[in-house]
Amino acid sequence: MRGVLAGTPDTDQCIRYLSKYLTKSIGDTLDGGQAQREHAARMLDALRYEPCSPTCPNWLRYGVQPKCVFEMIV
Repeated sequence: MRGVLAGTPDTDQCIRYLSKYLTKSIGDTLDGGQAQREHAARMLDALRYEPCSPTCPNWLRYGVQPKCVFEMIV
């Protein structure tokens, strides 16, 4: 197990890997019972507020100015 720091060369690769297998796991576990369905619902609710790109407005929740915001508005 190792941590991932934002802005490092491995960041994008790690996030893609985690996203792929987490979403794959969600689809597999929805038939596993009520506890697993509730867990998947909680995880999806938490991920709803994670920034999805450098220009995502959800960065504001973390006190970070999204990149190129003014270009998107104009």
